[in-house]
Amino acid sequence: MFRERLDKKFIRYAKTDVRTIALPEAEFSGVMIKAAEYCVKKQIANIVLIGDEQKIKNTFLDSNFDGIKFISPKDYENKEEMAKKLYEIRKSKGLSLKEAKELILNPIYFATMLLEQGIVDGVVGGAATTTADMLRPALQIIKTEEGIKTVSSSFIMLGKRRLKIGDKGVFLLGDCAINGNPTSEQLADIAVATARTAQKLAKLDVRMAMLSYSTHGSAQGEMVKKVVDATKLVREKAPEILVEGELQADSALMPKVARVKVKNNLWKGNANVLIFPDLNSGNIGYKLMKLAGKLKAIGPIVQGLTKPVNDLSRGASLKEVILTIAITSLQASNLSEEERLLRKKEEKLAKKLEKKAKKQKETFEEEILQPKQEISQNEPVQEELFKAKKEKNNNELTTNDKEHNAEIETKGQES
Repeated sequence: MFRERLDKKFIRYAKTDVRTIALPEAEFSGVMIKAAEYCVKKQIANIVLIGDEQKIKNTFLDSNFDGIKFISPKDYENKEEMAKKLYEIRKSKGLSLKEAKELILNPIYFATMLLEQGIVDGVVGGAATTTADMLRPALQIIKTEEGIKTVSSSFIMLGKRRLKIGDKGVFLLGDCAINGNPTSEQLADIAVATARTAQKLAKLDVRMAMLSYSTHGSAQGEMVKKVVDATKLVREKAPEILVEGELQADSALMPKVARVKVKNNLWKGNANVLIFPDLNSGNIGYKLMKLAGKLKAIGPIVQGLTKPVNDLSRGASLKEVILTIAITSLQASNLSEEERLLRKKEEKLAKKLEKKAKKQKETFEEEILQPKQEISQNEPVQEELFKAKKEKNNNELTTNDKEHNAEIETKGQES
């Protein structure tokens, strides 16, 4: 049984602080429309569909758009101001105002500018768009987090609870989707960002392994040196993180091997965050784990940005899109764990009171209103019975009177 509860937790937590998410592929992706319907109906997120409203509604005739907002780039009243803002952001890179006005009509650039200006809280796309096209606007427009210069990605891996990797089968991998051959500085950024994702989303106490084909000097080479240097930088950037490197995969994940190979006695061989040295190993590694290990992969989750933009795998399922929208909402939320739990309790109490009030109303209707209705319904019957009884009494009186009169007449005749 896979640990589905973490998936449900993301959905449940997103409902405690509903955020507004823009979907830039609305004009040509049916799965995005279905996800929009579901998220609004279940109050997971407020949805803004980017594109021409009439075109979208004519394309997806069977869809229910109640509660969903539409914004069309070409009809947006502030598009000129938005184009100027984009020009200001990118003019140092050679972008002209004319080019900015053309780019702003692109749904992904437009959605990213809505995010930059705080009109929406997050952007989700990629179901029908390449990763490069989906993330390019975000990399150009949205600033990176403090202390991080590199935007990266991570996957949350879910396995069986009895799996001896991670925390009851939950662990994170980074970077498996964006950075091809990162420098030691970039690798350190990837590590710190992945640790933050692990803490914020998966609620893990991070135990991070910087992976290599060497364990503490067992092999030499430029790739090994990069990981060693990156490990040192992580300790400088985020001394609160428990990190060890360079480590081979078995030294990272197997306590018995770690006791033999690892020089640091504090390292127990129980990593729950694994950082790959490059995109080749990261992408291959996560897919092998997913397929051969029968693990579930949530992601890629884009990290390192001050505002969340997430990229889906092309051909993503409806469940994957909904989950990514929920994760994006959580990334955009500033609620603490305590505040989120408090809201959850308040919502639960409100539902309980609503249920109690409904039950009291039903009881009132059964005990008070229904008998009155029955009395009201029985009134014509009772009236007929009364008339019949009255008529019977009158008939009896009439008969008695006739008998009495007959008796008097008889007595008169006798006398």
